Amino acid sequence: MLAAFVVAPDVGTSDSGAELLEAIRTGDGATVAVLLEQGADPDSALPDGATALTWAVHLQEAGSVRRLLAAGANPNIANEYGDSALTLAAANGDSALVLTLLEAGADPKAARWNGETALMLAAGTGLTDSVRLLAERGAVLDARESQRGQTALMWAAAEGHQGVIEALVEAGADVGLRSSRGFSALAFAVSRNDLGSVRVLLEAEADPNAGTDDGSAPTNIAASFGHSEALELLLQAGAGFSVPDGKGRTPLYSAAKIGDSDSVSILLAAGADPNIRTAAVDSLGSNRNLRRPDGEDTPLLAAALGGHLGILRQLVAAGADASARTQDGATLLMQAARSAQLPVVKYAYSLDDDLTAKTTIGRTVMHAAVILTTPWGTQDEICEVIRFLAEQGADPDPIDEGGRTAISTADVWPVEKASMLLYELTVAAGRTPKILPTDLR
Repeated sequence: MLAAFVVAPDVGTSDSGAELLEAIRTGDGATVAVLLEQGADPDSALPDGATALTWAVHLQEAGSVRRLLAAGANPNIANEYGDSALTLAAANGDSALVLTLLEAGADPKAARWNGETALMLAAGTGLTDSVRLLAERGAVLDARESQRGQTALMWAAAEGHQGVIEALVEAGADVGLRSSRGFSALAFAVSRNDLGSVRVLLEAEADPNAGTDDGSAPTNIAASFGHSEALELLLQAGAGFSVPDGKGRTPLYSAAKIGDSDSVSILLAAGADPNIRTAAVDSLGSNRNLRRPDGEDTPLLAAALGGHLGILRQLVAAGADASARTQDGATLLMQAARSAQLPVVKYAYSLDDDLTAKTTIGRTVMHAAVILTTPWGTQDEICEVIRFLAEQGADPDPIDEGGRTAISTADVWPVEKASMLLYELTVAAGRTPKILPTDLR
C-alpha cells in the first residue's frame, strides 16, 4: 500500500499542482492554503494516481484534507492500487477522517483492486463508529476480498475487535459465511481466544460446529490452541465434543497432545472418549521415517509423546487404555521414552512394562528413547531415560529390520552422547556392539 506513496517525479503535473503536492508531503499546511486560494487544482496527482487528497489522508493531515475538500477535491479518485482517500483513512484507523470523507461524498462501497473494502479496513483497525457509519450509508456488509474470501466480520474477528463485531451483527452481517479456506468469524474469534467476540457470535447463532476445509471445527481450534474457556463456551452452545478433523484428531486428542489440563477435564466431563483414535496415515515407507506422524494414535499416547505427566494421569483415571498401540505398533512406553522425560517414562512403565515390544519394522523402546522428538529434551535427560530402561532390562543394542541399532540411531548430533552411553552399556553387558559409534570407528 505504501508503495503508492513513494515520491515520484511530477510528470504531467502543473507547477502549482506540483507545489501543492510537495506542500502536503512536507506538512506545510499554510502553503497548501495559499496555493488553493491561488487556484491550484485540488485534484493534482502524481503519475501513479496518488492525489493531493490521498497524500493528505495518508499523512493524516486533517487540516489539509478539509482545505482540499472545501476547494472541490474529488474524494473518490483512486490511485493505481485502487486506494482512495476513504480506504486509506480506514486503513490508518483514522475515524475522524473517515467521517469527514463520507460527509464530503466519499463512496461507502470504496474498495481496493483486490476487493478489500473500506468497511473491511475499518473493521480490521477497530473503528467501531466508522463501521456503523459505513453500514448506515450503504457499504456492502458481506463483500469478500479476492485473495482469501474474507468479509469485514472475519477481519474484525481475526483482529479481536468485539465492538466492531457487535456493530456488524446489529447491521445484519451474515455470521454463517466462511472464507475460501472455510474459516468462519467464529473460528477466527476462537483462535484468538477472544471470549467476548465468541459470545457475541454464538448469541447471533453462529454455527459452533462449522468446520474449516481441513475439517477443523471451532472446538478443534480451541483445543489445539489451549483455549479452554472458549472451548467451554462452544460446548455450552451445543458444539460436538468429539468432532474429528480431516486427520481424525478430536479436541481431546489435541488438548492432550499440547498438555492442556483444563481442556482435557472439560472434554472428559462432557463425555469425550479417552480411547478415540486418529486416522490412519499413508503406509508408504511404514515407520521408517523416524518422525512421521503417528496414525491411529490415542490421546494417551499423544500425551506420553508430549511428556505431559498430569494429562496421562487424567486420561488413565478416565479409562484410557494403556495397552493401545499406534498404527506402526508404538507402545505407551515407547512414546514416553521419546519425550525424554524420566518421570513420564517411569509412570508409563508402571502401566506398560513390556520392554521387548517392537514396532512394525522392529524398533524397540531403546530406539524410541534416542529419537529426539521434543525440542526441550537434553542429552542428559535422554541418557537418564536410557539408564532407567537398561536397569529394567531393556536391550541397549537392538537392531530393527532396516539394520539400524539404537547406537547408530543416536549417533548423530544432538544425541551423540546417548550413542556412547548405549555402547558402554552394551560392552558392560559383555557383548560386542553391532555397530560402533562414529568416534570409535
